[in-house]
Amino acid sequence: MSGLTIINAGTAYKQQAIHHTVTSFGTPGVANVTRGDFLVTERAAGDGGPNMSVDVALGECYVPYNVYLPGFGTKVLFSSESAKQNVAIDAADATNDRIDLICRSVDTVSSPGDEGVNVGETVVVTGTPAASPTPPSLPDYHEILAYVDVAATVTSITDADITDVRREASIDILNGWKSSAFVNGYDRDTWAYQSADDPSYVMRLASTDVSDYISEGMKVKVVSESGTNYFLVTKIEFSTNTDITLYGGTDYDLPNEDIYAVYFSSAKAPVGFPLDPSLWQVLVTDNQSRNQSNPNQNQWYNLGSLSITVPIGIWELGYQLIAQPGDSADSALINDITLSTGSASESDSELTTRIGLNSVSYGATQFYGVCSNSKIVSLTSSDIYYLNQVARISGNSIMGFRGDVGETKIYARSVYL
Repeated sequence: MSGLTIINAGTAYKQQAIHHTVTSFGTPGVANVTRGDFLVTERAAGDGGPNMSVDVALGECYVPYNVYLPGFGTKVLFSSESAKQNVAIDAADATNDRIDLICRSVDTVSSPGDEGVNVGETVVVTGTPAASPTPPSLPDYHEILAYVDVAATVTSITDADITDVRREASIDILNGWKSSAFVNGYDRDTWAYQSADDPSYVMRLASTDVSDYISEGMKVKVVSESGTNYFLVTKIEFSTNTDITLYGGTDYDLPNEDIYAVYFSSAKAPVGFPLDPSLWQVLVTDNQSRNQSNPNQNQWYNLGSLSITVPIGIWELGYQLIAQPGDSADSALINDITLSTGSASESDSELTTRIGLNSVSYGATQFYGVCSNSKIVSLTSSDIYYLNQVARISGNSIMGFRGDVGETKIYARSVYL
């Protein structure tokens, strides 16, 4: 985000026009949260320490321009500061606490200078003292940076009184990502780790329904304390809170730590998202010979205990293997192979493949045959599928999966790419 420059447009009309043109696809916020743009802290010790003011770091900010223009959408206006600011907080109430907002605002009338330095300012929106105070409403053309709890009778503000609620801006047309902040108006969208069932994870947004904006199949970028991870949305549910199930593929985990920013995309290839299909599949391979001697007719066997755990989502579920039916006498051979939710059954005939040989007169008979099958499955909870085989003709002396001849593969490939 850093580096988008709004030059002097000369007049208020040109100022708005250039903002509309360059940032018409933007989501409000500071340019870089991790870098510390417009971070609000207590007054620095070198300046005398905490008092009834706060320090606000330098940085770049994109403020909501609260006008919707057909064909353009909601706009954001750019401003920046090249030095730290100190902003005064009104004296505390004698009886009740209050909550103030520290905001970045933009003057929509003044003509901007280079980097938007003369149209933006950092302001305090003072709350109303109350026994149970609530934050004041956010005015138009304001981007919230922090909440400040001003307790009754206090004479100084410390870091413990400041809640950082900065969000990171995005320019969608440039990189394909939309900051999740857009789904929650001007309030901070506070996502939190909820649970893990690796490679799936649940992330929660408290008390907000975002199901009208986020759907299954969307790509997700999560920036947390330890770095950036990528996911696919496989499930979204709202009941008091929004819970989003994320699939991290082979390479990405959602750590149980603070989440700084979340971005969503419905684009095919948003910048940075890994598109290698092998990263977005569950793959089980086996290189051993898995046999059953003298199998009972019509009894399913889970040879070698081979199975695959398929996460929540929509998948191409399938297998590829070499099967080995065998008989010690002159006989036909007919065996079925399937992926089933039971280890001794067939649960879906569309995942079953048949391999066979007509009656022969050569004495003992064994042969190898390549078998493969796949089907699109949709799961609302993870499930185990077992690779099973059954002999349909009596008298088989052996049956098996010959991973030692050709690798046995069971796979679930995400269809969301």
